Amino acid sequence: METRENRDTAMARAPDFVDPVTHAPLRRGDDEVTLVEPLSGAVYRIENNIANLVHPRPQDDGPRAPRFDRPLPAVVEAFLTWTFGAFGGDEAELRGRIIDKLDLAPDAIVLDNACGTGASTRHLQARLPHGILCNTDLSMELLAHGASQTAAEAEGVTCRTIWCGANALHLPFADNSFDAVLSIGGFNQFGDAAKAIAEMTRVTRPGGRIVIADEGLAPWLRQTLLGRMVINDNPLMAFEPPVAALPEVAQDVRLEWMLGNAFYCLDFRVGDAPPQIDIDRPHEGLRGGTIRSRYEAARQRRGEAMNGEDTGRGKVFCIGFPKTGTTSLEVALQQLGYNVCRGSSRNNHSNFLMALQVHGDTDEIARVIRHFDAFTDLPFGGTDLYLWLSRRYPEARFLHTVRAPEPWYRSILNQLEKAGGLHGASLEALHASGGYGASMTVQRVWGITDPVARKDAMLRYYQDLNAAILAHFDGCENFLSIDLTQEPDWRSLCGFLGLPVPDQPFPHENPGQGKAPGRASDAA
Repeated sequence: METRENRDTAMARAPDFVDPVTHAPLRRGDDEVTLVEPLSGAVYRIENNIANLVHPRPQDDGPRAPRFDRPLPAVVEAFLTWTFGAFGGDEAELRGRIIDKLDLAPDAIVLDNACGTGASTRHLQARLPHGILCNTDLSMELLAHGASQTAAEAEGVTCRTIWCGANALHLPFADNSFDAVLSIGGFNQFGDAAKAIAEMTRVTRPGGRIVIADEGLAPWLRQTLLGRMVINDNPLMAFEPPVAALPEVAQDVRLEWMLGNAFYCLDFRVGDAPPQIDIDRPHEGLRGGTIRSRYEAARQRRGEAMNGEDTGRGKVFCIGFPKTGTTSLEVALQQLGYNVCRGSSRNNHSNFLMALQVHGDTDEIARVIRHFDAFTDLPFGGTDLYLWLSRRYPEARFLHTVRAPEPWYRSILNQLEKAGGLHGASLEALHASGGYGASMTVQRVWGITDPVARKDAMLRYYQDLNAAILAHFDGCENFLSIDLTQEPDWRSLCGFLGLPVPDQPFPHENPGQGKAPGRASDAA
């Protein structure tokens, strides 16, 4: 029986919601139906007693959801019934086996990531008589259905259950919030396996387990006739288990195929630190050396300069949005002697790099980075690529160019009008003029198909991402945020880079682009 004391204790232990972008604490709004992040002013609604913390927020002009012949919860439940019937498994038994891998204590705090209609909720509640369960999903419709169903069956349940709308790539919880994280189904559609696992790892306490199970036919079956038929029926069956996306701290990794070898189950324990390997321990024998010295010798034989390339020493990344002085910064860095990978459409790298970023191909981005010293504009700015850059190149310097939101937006419209001519400020016109990389980034990364009609969404994305960047680099010595419209000179830049001030004026490229004449400004 749940007592008031037990309920109050569970309330005190429940993870607090944080802003999914900045990870700053949220407070309840005065209207009692919103959650507010005081610094950025971001507002999140509470719908049917379920906080909607999904980021990025779906846009009215975004891709339309698939049409079904019944409500979405019924579609999901029908698919589950068909799946277990077709592949010959017992759903309760399978979920039990998967949940066993979490090694749950009765008072654990657990996240069910992408819970759908809450098919695992009753199983988890039974394991957590004194615990807390947080159910998240991208679909508020599925959450509302799941919360209603479990509430109707809640008699005798002592586990505190919280429902929350959330994107698996931007979880609205602080670091180390959970003892375990579960994701059954949906992982293949998160869009970025490495980022999804990084988020799950971030919110899991050291020592906790993470379990991921989803569609994925076993490799030894894929080239059989049966395998080809299964993958033809459901292309998600061709997905590989995301082993390569596991973090350095992953320990006790286990991989198993279940349900007719059509579903993989990958789980690991979150360690305190990466493996402790003594790379300076001398080898015995004629060859001698250490792991470190042998690696450096091999690199020298391959002609790779030992100039800190692996850590980014000497490299400069401008992670500001386009139209925040990035072109001036490109010229300034070039005048300072940097080999600059130019942004905008000034070389053939730009559209290529933007396509790579949209598709998450960081390995190929790293190959391009090897050939240059400094980088600006899309996709280095205006996207969340800074997260990967800061991990991959910890010794690099990061320049964050900013300007006031309204002039930035007017400058974007001005650029669109220049590209579109008589066709107006549309992304289609930008695409046709050669800016297909930028057009794709705005649509697929920013989630906006009409910048003129979606001014609020443009400004919200601009402000949210800038706030997230400032929060991510807070206290970092290799980071400088600068407004070149207020401080357009060499002093701050050269002081940050440790270089002497040149005996020439600071470059001022594209002056006055904050003024958007004609149709775009009228529409704004």
